[in-house]
Amino acid sequence: MVIGFAPTTTGNAIEMNYIGTTPPSDGSVYMPNQGHGVIVQGAAGNLIGQENTIAYNAGDGVAVVGESAVGNTISGNSIFLNSGLGIDLGGDGVTPNDEGDLDTGPNHLQNYPVLWAVDFTDPDEIYVAGMLNSVPDTEFLIEFFRKQTPGGGLDWLRRGKPPGRHNERYDRFQRKRVLRRLLGSSRGRRLCHHGPRPPGSSLA
Repeated sequence: MVIGFAPTTTGNAIEMNYIGTTPPSDGSVYMPNQGHGVIVQGAAGNLIGQENTIAYNAGDGVAVVGESAVGNTISGNSIFLNSGLGIDLGGDGVTPNDEGDLDTGPNHLQNYPVLWAVDFTDPDEIYVAGMLNSVPDTEFLIEFFRKQTPGGGLDWLRRGKPPGRHNERYDRFQRKRVLRRLLGSSRGRRLCHHGPRPPGSSLA
């Protein structure tokens, strides 16, 4: 599925689709694309989400490519078991974080949060801690997912804004609650994030 090929291609929404597979009611049949599940090619200000299932494709789940491809929101999807990344800014693999997130490119090559601790002590909730090195004076939204294999987030769990002072490059978010009832028996499973997202940008 392609959105593009110009920044004037804007305001499109891809929601509640099965891309690379069929609904569970139809047996969740593998129907992979031979490339990316969704590619945003040079287009700006589009929405991928909510509630898309994007799986089993030969490329990335979602690829955002082209310098003009900015302000595209990717949120609330189940993206898993694609051959490439779940979400790939640039379509060229993992983009390393940079100091202050000053680089340019697809969705401004948004830095991703780094999680450093997960606390299962509370019987009802999971707490996570981490840090985001990104643009000062900007509010971000981070989403958390459950996954069983690398490469994407299988089940959306929760979204939230990191607390703290947003005029600092290093925003720390600690003890963010993720309800264990959503995870079920979560020990041994992976907790991942898709984020961050300033208004009008992507979950990277």
